[in-house]
Amino acid sequence: MNIFESIFLGIIQGLTEFIPVSSSGHLELIPKFLNWNEPSTSFITFLHFGTLLALIIYYRKTLLAYLTSLLNAAKQKNSSVDNNNLVMMRNVIIATIPAGILGFILNNVIEKLYDLPENSKLATLLTASAMIIVGILFILANKLFTNKKHPLDKLSSQNALIIGLAQALAIFRGTSRSGITLLAGQAVGLNRVSAAEFGFLMSIPVTFVAAAFGTIDLIKSEGADLLNNLPIYLAGLLTSFIFGYIAISFMINFLKKRGLRDFGIYRVIFGVLALLILI
Repeated sequence: MNIFESIFLGIIQGLTEFIPVSSSGHLELIPKFLNWNEPSTSFITFLHFGTLLALIIYYRKTLLAYLTSLLNAAKQKNSSVDNNNLVMMRNVIIATIPAGILGFILNNVIEKLYDLPENSKLATLLTASAMIIVGILFILANKLFTNKKHPLDKLSSQNALIIGLAQALAIFRGTSRSGITLLAGQAVGLNRVSAAEFGFLMSIPVTFVAAAFGTIDLIKSEGADLLNNLPIYLAGLLTSFIFGYIAISFMINFLKKRGLRDFGIYRVIFGVLALLILI
């Protein structure tokens, strides 16, 4: 991988991590369209540190409020505790559990499925199919989810778990973590913006763990070459951070006005082209 490819893939990661068209799906399929060497799973997860940083900076005030409430509760300063913040933290933890368990169990299987050359066709088929299936759900979202739309502070722990179970499916490339949690959030009654924001917040712990393990794997696989390739990898991380921050802001503003149909159409077209060209 050269520095241009790393920067380009960082841009793709940054934009598509939060715009619900699947970052993993694009990072799996675009190099094949361009006839590049496929990026390893460890490099893809390493790029998540950039988008993780974008999330932390974008929601820094919210995260600081959560931390303050937690510290005040620990010190038993009841008058200073915001119970809504504690409930949100509880819901984020509950929603994180399914993805953490599934990721731990299937990590080696997923790496072999997507990284081994002999599985290339199967990986492409699965990724493109996920792009299409979730895209169709996006197109139908307004008709499927006609229940009352609640703000985020009305989210129950049971519904947080449902969203967390949906997030676990994002381990399969082409699904889109932000996309599947948006659908699940609307399915349990959240409005679009609240569903997106909860999906972004609940992805922080999962993304951190995944990026950490990806970095460890990258260090192991690179060995003595790591220092030589480090500037290339850091260039991808920097661009994923910059474009990730832009994508978060774009999505929140977009969802205030419009639904997921446009993204669904894009996903279906992209998936069909991948099947026609790459299979």
